[in-house]
Amino acid sequence: MAKTSQDDLYDLIHCLDAAEKGHFSKYAQRHVLKDGNNYEALFQILVKMPAYDADAVAAAMKKLGIATPLPAAKNHLKSILLRSMRDYNSGRTTHTRLLEGLENLAFLHEKKQYDLLRKELKRLKKIAEMYAEHHILFKIGEYERGLHKETAQREMIEGMEEIHNEMQQKARAFQNQLQFGHLLDKMFVIASKAGSDREQAVNAILATELLASEDNAMTLLARIYYHQIHAIAHMLKGQYEASQRKYGAVVSLWEGAPHLIQEYPTRYRRILSNYLSICGETGDYEVFEQILIKMRSSPAEHLMDQAEVFNLGYNAELIWRMGTYDWAGVAAMIPALQAGLETYGPLLRQGTVLVIAYHVAVFYFLAEDYVSCGKWLRTITDTGRTEQRMDIQRIARVIGLLLIWLRGDMDLLEYELRSVTRYFENWGGGELAQHVLNLIQALIHAPDDRSSREALEKFQELLSQSAVENLLGADLLNAWATAQLTGALPRAVLQEMKAR
Repeated sequence: MAKTSQDDLYDLIHCLDAAEKGHFSKYAQRHVLKDGNNYEALFQILVKMPAYDADAVAAAMKKLGIATPLPAAKNHLKSILLRSMRDYNSGRTTHTRLLEGLENLAFLHEKKQYDLLRKELKRLKKIAEMYAEHHILFKIGEYERGLHKETAQREMIEGMEEIHNEMQQKARAFQNQLQFGHLLDKMFVIASKAGSDREQAVNAILATELLASEDNAMTLLARIYYHQIHAIAHMLKGQYEASQRKYGAVVSLWEGAPHLIQEYPTRYRRILSNYLSICGETGDYEVFEQILIKMRSSPAEHLMDQAEVFNLGYNAELIWRMGTYDWAGVAAMIPALQAGLETYGPLLRQGTVLVIAYHVAVFYFLAEDYVSCGKWLRTITDTGRTEQRMDIQRIARVIGLLLIWLRGDMDLLEYELRSVTRYFENWGGGELAQHVLNLIQALIHAPDDRSSREALEKFQELLSQSAVENLLGADLLNAWATAQLTGALPRAVLQEMKAR
């Protein structure tokens, strides 16, 4: 995602995709005021600015002869922009259509068109129930009560009781769904934090009576949340096969409601992504191709949606092909990865770009194509300051040092070693990074090949320690060190290590 500029209007404009910006321009042309489209002129000024500068905006407005004070012009533009986006999205989502339907109910009720109102109530209610739009259902209930009072000729009380009981049931179902949703949110928070008390927090949530059985879930979304909560809990406990089964149940529930996939494609794609991630942990790659097809065929009309499909789809495919040692498959992906990063890079989180670049750099490192590896490492090390995926940023820097050693450029290596050491002093390095720095020091001062081999053998032993072997990059570096000592290909070494 683009960085925020401390100006909400500027950020709002720059988060729009091309279609949304085009719609605003057309909308503005249809709503010309007597003094011209000052707000459209301001819009164009802000669109073209690479970074927000209030003085530059004021100067540009003055040059165009716009006398409106900047704060007032910005407020006006924001109001018009939001109105145009409502117009743009009108009819595009079920929620919008339901809100428009409520306005129709109000109009029909006001005009006392009760037969038509009754038909429209029935139609709207069916849609709201299908999409679990409970707040819409409650508003529909109010119109049902009013219609019953004004049209019922017999058994007034019985009809009112029926409507009342139905609304109570919907309220209980909605409350039930909210409770499951709240527990899921809490599990997400726990998953984002490390610490020795995490398992205790997970167990506390699982002890909630509501989670004792799926039968306690009263709605489809509540059932989805039930299985998702358990899937995350199993994952956090390292019970990957159990987590995979639960995520499988979540996917099945989603696919049993295709209307929800159409309505909430982002939520569906992220479920598929989580499912594939846990399948990667268990080494079950059989489902990857089928799930990737579903992910890439999910609704993606907007540029942001297309960027998400690119991100989730290619990250999952990289995990699959790297995990199955399909080197030819990875090589075939790289042109599309490069093109996708050029198209969607500004829309992606920096951490996402770092992950993709790391996987490709690893691919080339294992192939001993150190020139290509270095190019992708620079995508990581030259990134703007960010605390996202610091593990990748650290490992990229130490691999970069190894590439310099492999080239035999000792003067540059000593300079870069000091630079990387300072980086770790400022940002933290971790045990694995320190082992690599120690190896580099030993290699620099090794008087002969025998000393270099001894340094590499010691490095291998350190990477086999339980505190290090599961860290990001440890298996990669172990395979590389073994290849240096044996003359084997790093790819073959890694595959053999994983097969043990």
